[in-house]
Amino acid sequence: AGRAYNALAYAYFYLYRAEDSRRNAQTALELCRDAGDQYGIGDALNAMGVSHMDIAERIQYHQQALQAYESAGYIGGKTNVWNLAYTYTDLGLSPRSRRLQSENANISRTMGAKLDLAFALGNLIVPEINLGMFESARLHLQELEKLCESAIATEGGVPVTKNGGQFADYLRFLAYTGCREKEALAIRWDDVDFDREQVTVGAIEQTKNKEPRKVDFNAKLAALLRSMKQRRAPDSQWLFPSPQRGDKDIHAKTFRE
Repeated sequence: AGRAYNALAYAYFYLYRAEDSRRNAQTALELCRDAGDQYGIGDALNAMGVSHMDIAERIQYHQQALQAYESAGYIGGKTNVWNLAYTYTDLGLSPRSRRLQSENANISRTMGAKLDLAFALGNLIVPEINLGMFESARLHLQELEKLCESAIATEGGVPVTKNGGQFADYLRFLAYTGCREKEALAIRWDDVDFDREQVTVGAIEQTKNKEPRKVDFNAKLAALLRSMKQRRAPDSQWLFPSPQRGDKDIHAKTFRE
């Protein structure tokens, strides 16, 4: 029962319903504690962390989640607490952010978890650039590009990965902008200014601190956005429209599936 409430908590998180997410995460935490489910406890604490606005409390929840995953013997637990690295970056603690994402990447490689590895690499590049570790960032970007190429590969003319092209665009966009995952999903084409060569992040208040910010184009971002614009869905305002949107114009909720 506790894990079911965890699933609801994450679903509400991706729907930008933070209060509902926290309420379900709290219920999940209580049920998992009663059952002695350390993995479920880790998930619940992580869900509470990702939806909390207070930085100190976010760090506390994520650190407690790591301890619960370790108690459960779950080697991939650190890859679940991806938002902790974001929090360290927000605080200017790039060394801590890099260390955590580097550990995530190594664990993902060991497990053969390509999806988690792709996100870890994208998140790792930003703190490395902040730290002036340009060669390391370049190598990790090359590794990410190989994963993107595998996502859009075909066999007999049939894509190997469902929605692989959009997923590859998304990973590259994260790496080239330093955006959070939810921030990127909520960007519209109206937020992209090709004349000023800027992207407005958080124009519809989806940044963690609710303040929009401008991200300047770099060469790779400019090329990516121009390519995406040529291939954009004509019936959608979003950079990353939901593949399941039907007649509705909604953006994708998550690629962590």
